[in-house]
Amino acid sequence: MTALIGRGHRPGRRSPGDPAAAPMIRDIRDLLWVHPAVAVALVVWFSGTYLLIELLQHLPDSNPLWPRILAWLLLTAAAVGVVALPGEPLQRRWAWLLTTIGPVTTALAFFAVSDQSWQADSFWPLSSGTAIYTLICVRGQCTIAWIGALARGAMCIGWSLHAGLGVEPGLTVSYLQIPPLLMATFFALVIRPALAEVTELREVTDDRVALAAAAAAAVAERDHRLTVLDRTTRPLLQRIADGTPLGPEERRDCALLEAHLRDTLRAPRLAGEPVADAARRARLRGVEVVLLGDGSTIGSASTLERVRATLAAELDRVADGTVTVRIQPPGRSSFATLVAAGSDQVRRLDFDHAGRASVAVETLP
Repeated sequence: MTALIGRGHRPGRRSPGDPAAAPMIRDIRDLLWVHPAVAVALVVWFSGTYLLIELLQHLPDSNPLWPRILAWLLLTAAAVGVVALPGEPLQRRWAWLLTTIGPVTTALAFFAVSDQSWQADSFWPLSSGTAIYTLICVRGQCTIAWIGALARGAMCIGWSLHAGLGVEPGLTVSYLQIPPLLMATFFALVIRPALAEVTELREVTDDRVALAAAAAAAVAERDHRLTVLDRTTRPLLQRIADGTPLGPEERRDCALLEAHLRDTLRAPRLAGEPVADAARRARLRGVEVVLLGDGSTIGSASTLERVRATLAAELDRVADGTVTVRIQPPGRSSFATLVAAGSDQVRRLDFDHAGRASVAVETLP
């Protein structure tokens, strides 16, 4: 079982090309389905919504437009960052950078709105910034998000008092960011640890399933080999046990069977069809065939198929001498080699890792 596992991938670690592999959820964005296409759609919807709000504002011509456009650009950049930046949880340096955009866009909104033109919709940068802080919270940086929210709240109350509007307008626009942040904080404190536990349990389960599958594969392989061994060796062993004298052909069959069984032990990846039949035919012609499987990696199915077909053709063309076939150990430049030492020449084939063969021939004197 250990040998079978060693020739494959580690238990519980699905190979990237495995179509049955279910990806591990290690990033909170995977749990929320915020994949690249979804993230792009969210950012487009987010920025488009607030751009529409800005265009529909009916503010006096005396209110400058550029601060609000700049605020929109900053918030769009923050939206891209909070869904696209790598790391789980979000790295603190990125969290601080995204958090500072909130107070900056709030200040730009104050600068663009006069006391007389104030209305709740004028402070859309505050609500859009709350969405950014909520995602920062969800991505594991709650403290930084709350610091940004409190800083914006203090700015709103200070601006409201400075403008002579009283505390109520500042509290109104500040209070709106608290419920989303509370929910995001609950999510970060409860769901995120649970996500880590679920991921760990899933890895343990996959490890156990992989070990069970490897054990089942080992048992199936053992049963298959026992079946083949019983079918091929029982008749001859029964005759030997009965004391029946063996004729020349039966002795030859015993030698061929012994050589084939040796091949299946030393080079199981080469001992199948069509190499096994070609090796038997070569041995019947008096050629000594040695198959060795030193490599620890199986290689792709297409590579093995191509190598086996070429080896069978080479074995059929050898008339005498010795043929040695070896799968090379890992790290070698070639995948396998064949050396056919005949009476008149030495023929060498080197197979690359794609199964292509290069031929070198040395003529003997």
